[in-house]
Amino acid sequence: MQPLTRHPWQEALALLMTVFSATHVIGHAVVPVMLLVGAGFALRRLLTVDLRPVSRVALYVFSPALVLSALVQPRLSSHDIIGIVAFAAVMVAVSLLVSRAMGRALHAPRADQSGLDLVTVFSNSANLGLPLVAFDLGKSSLHAAVIFVLTQIVAVNTIGAYVAGRSGVDPRAAVRRMVRLPSLWAMAIALVAYILHVRLPASLLTAAHFGGQAYAPTVLVVLGATLADWRGGELKRPFPWVSAGIRLILMPALAVMLVQLLAVTPATARALVLQIAMPVAVNAIILAQEFNAAADQVGQAIALSTLGGVLTIPAWLLLMPRIH
Repeated sequence: MQPLTRHPWQEALALLMTVFSATHVIGHAVVPVMLLVGAGFALRRLLTVDLRPVSRVALYVFSPALVLSALVQPRLSSHDIIGIVAFAAVMVAVSLLVSRAMGRALHAPRADQSGLDLVTVFSNSANLGLPLVAFDLGKSSLHAAVIFVLTQIVAVNTIGAYVAGRSGVDPRAAVRRMVRLPSLWAMAIALVAYILHVRLPASLLTAAHFGGQAYAPTVLVVLGATLADWRGGELKRPFPWVSAGIRLILMPALAVMLVQLLAVTPATARALVLQIAMPVAVNAIILAQEFNAAADQVGQAIALSTLGGVLTIPAWLLLMPRIH
């Protein structure tokens, strides 16, 4: 029997359906995000709002709740964990190297360098990445994506807190700031419970679940309020444009090469590349606000990368079948 061939019109139809599904999911994921960002923007413009107390509630209450609720999810296979954690660790290291190289090229002061580290290393893998993986790549890829999100949660509350905290202070002071974060203690509680097979009280997990759900909306409102302080000439600075380009184009390209070296399954490889291709993580703004790590420019980078993702994410989705 001769192999079946697809007519050009079938290829065109398949391409059209892929683009439609990608834009459909992005619309469902991006529009709610932009509505919350818009609410924060309007709140800041219409009322006098102090962002620091709100961002601190997110960092010191809702963030540890999110960490605790995420890390007590059903257990995952050690094989998957090892492969994906290795990928996540290498990507963090590569991202920091790229960020430091760009910072030197731009002659960035320490606060700007800390902000650039935050937007380069961390992607919006949970709020935007998981729905896209679930819709376009299926359950096998979603399993890998969930593991990657857990690594991001851990990294944000350790590496992220450190790079943000070192803005304007020496490394030892940055470490002291980091260990005071409740998220690290929530992480320690979850890991001890996991290792010792201890079931945490149902009331604690319920509170953590509700608190974790409040984290993302609060962060998005803070982001919108931060963007309300923009001035017309600020987008002429290279920081937000360079960081958005790194996040949306360079880092996913590096991820494609890395998954080939790790020889993971195609489903896992596609999930990891797509997660890396997401815009800047919105929780970067909370760390930038708390530690004075160029919060205004971090907010601009988040907004630009989220808008730019409407164009770049469908392009990466079109390349997914070629990633093996």
